[in-house]
Amino acid sequence: MKKVLTLVLALCILLAAALPVLAEENLTVWYSGGVNGKALEYAAQLYTAQHPDVAINIEQVATSDRETRLTVALTSGDMTGLPDITLFQDYSAQRFLQLFPGCLADLSESIDMSCFAQDKVGYWTYEGKVYALPFDSAASADFVRLDLLAEAGYGLDDLKDITWDRYIEIGKDVQAKTGKYMLTETDYSNLMMVLVKSAATWYFNEDGSANIENNAGVRAALETIKKLHDSGIVMENEDWAAFISSMNEGKIVSTVTGNWILGSIVSAEDQSGLWGMTTIPSMSEDMGHYSSNGGSSWAVLSSSEKQELAIDFLKTFMTDEFNTYLIKDLATVPTYLPAQKLECASEPYAFTNGQKVFADIMDYTAKTPVIAYGPYNADVQNTMQLAIDQVLAGTSVDEALKTAQQTMDFLMEE
Repeated sequence: MKKVLTLVLALCILLAAALPVLAEENLTVWYSGGVNGKALEYAAQLYTAQHPDVAINIEQVATSDRETRLTVALTSGDMTGLPDITLFQDYSAQRFLQLFPGCLADLSESIDMSCFAQDKVGYWTYEGKVYALPFDSAASADFVRLDLLAEAGYGLDDLKDITWDRYIEIGKDVQAKTGKYMLTETDYSNLMMVLVKSAATWYFNEDGSANIENNAGVRAALETIKKLHDSGIVMENEDWAAFISSMNEGKIVSTVTGNWILGSIVSAEDQSGLWGMTTIPSMSEDMGHYSSNGGSSWAVLSSSEKQELAIDFLKTFMTDEFNTYLIKDLATVPTYLPAQKLECASEPYAFTNGQKVFADIMDYTAKTPVIAYGPYNADVQNTMQLAIDQVLAGTSVDEALKTAQQTMDFLMEE
């Protein structure tokens, strides 16, 4: 009998050792799909390997649904069902920070924000404090098919630090010699944001009022889009799928947008070595070649009862192992500046003909203008899309800007 009891006890000990450690702490994180999800899953693996008593519950929630659910909860005061951490589009930052003060945890004292591109930090700064951990770089660039450009007698250096007027001249020559469109676009909304920010301006004054009609940068952007449209060098696609296929199927020579487009470009594996990257054209000699478009960051909700744990988890995004994965496996550029020193960041990238594209993007990120954003970015983007459509249909730039100014003044008075 004693031998049986001893055997049973030994088996119990072995079984207990084989069972996984049950998590004592749980964090819930909301995200959207694609690269964001893969990055989050990897960060969770790294963190739980070091903290086996913590479970990271990852929930995929579409961007619009996330922001709607958060808005409803913050308006009603019922925070039931909200996560500890959520991904935010950077353009939504000031809307939540200004309309719902205190809704997010202040990260300024916990995380050294000087380690991140200040453009991204600027999105999430309100009254001297920073409320999110910057994630992916949205620095803009001109991604170019080198073989098609060479067919017309040009090289990548011919597109570096030029003006849009010169870009159009080259585009017409390239189109005449190759039959390819120089640029690909959908509704010009993304390009409009890139252009305005490259002029180191935005749609609002420091006091928060709309600054559209008399804004030289906004005017130049709208005029540039009109020039591009009229030039005939732009392939104007009906939707996002057509936009992507225009690149993957070799219908165009270049695209000017956020560097996140690289993930879609490299999906055409047969084009490896045929692409290059350079700075975006400027709208005039006194306007810049650096901008950004899109991007996201991670924020901790102040309603979370596990803020300290959530912030500790976010620090995983600042590790070498995580940022190496981001660059090498996801072709995504972090805004964490120390990542510039990683070996993978300075390695030649085969897809871009050996160009050290990740290091270049990080350099662009650091040079992107820091802009003061207001809480009405979604409204102003919709308003400016209407202005673009009006101008392309024949309305004067003056009239379109006047209407946009009046529209935003009305919306912001409500």
